[in-house]
Amino acid sequence: MQKIVRYFLITNRKHRFRVINVILWTLRLLRDIEEDEFWQTSERMDDVDPWDDDASRREYAALEEKYTACENALGFLEPAIEDLEFVEFLY
Repeated sequence: MQKIVRYFLITNRKHRFRVINVILWTLRLLRDIEEDEFWQTSERMDDVDPWDDDASRREYAALEEKYTACENALGFLEPAIEDLEFVEFLY
């Protein structure tokens, strides 16, 4: 599969530009989904009192873990999008 994709990209510069656009679209879509989840989780964390009871502490810890995962994903997606936008600009 990798050889086929590589051959496809080597044959024409125009194909590379299209692939970059598809990848950028996909990464932007992922970023938007992660941002939505990030803010929804943040709002839910504001509604949960972590000091109320044991169940609340567990729920808050799960939300905090999800919040951190979204934050980390955004930390990787943003630079990747910026780098590919720069590459797109070069084409």
